[in-house]
Amino acid sequence: MKRIIHFTLTALLLAATPALAQDTGTLPQTAQWGMQQALRDLETRSLGITEETMKEEVGAEALQEFIDGAVVRLVLSPSGAFSAYTLEGGDLVSFKLGKQAFEVTGDGDWEDPWVARSGEYAVPKKPQKLSLTLDARGQEVLVECHNKFGKPDQDVTYYVGPLNGLFCMGLTNENPG
Repeated sequence: MKRIIHFTLTALLLAATPALAQDTGTLPQTAQWGMQQALRDLETRSLGITEETMKEEVGAEALQEFIDGAVVRLVLSPSGAFSAYTLEGGDLVSFKLGKQAFEVTGDGDWEDPWVARSGEYAVPKKPQKLSLTLDARGQEVLVECHNKFGKPDQDVTYYVGPLNGLFCMGLTNENPG
C-alpha cells in the first residue's frame, strides 16, 4: 500500500507541474530528514519557525530549493483570511485545521505562474494539525503538514513541495515581536 501511495505521489508531482517535470525542487531524502529534525528542534526550543531559523538549521540553498519547488502555497493570516496559490494543472481543494474543513472554491486569479484563490477560515485558539487535499488532473491526494498551526501573530505560509514525496511545512517570514 505504501509503495502504491509513494508511486502515485511521484507520478502526481511529475504530471501536475511543468516545473517538477524539469526536475526542479527534488531534494535527497537526507534533506527531508534534516528539515523534519530542524522543525522538531525548533518546536522543542519554542522558537518561531521562520525562514531565517530554517536557513540556519538546514542551509539556505536546501530551503530555497524546497520553496522554489513548491506546488502549493497556503497563506493563513491572523485575521482569519487565507490565500491559496497553486500551479496550473493542480488545485488545492480544501484544507482541514483540526476537525474543521475549509473549501477552496472559485476560479481564482492568474498571478503568473500561480492561480490564486482566497477565503475565510476560523482561527484556532490552540495549535491544530493542518492537512491539505490536493487535486492534480483528477487525482486527489491528502498531505499532512509537518508543523501545527496555532493562533498566529503574523501570516504563516505553508509550502507543499517535493521532498521524498510531498512534504508540507509552515514558515513565517520573520520573528514575531
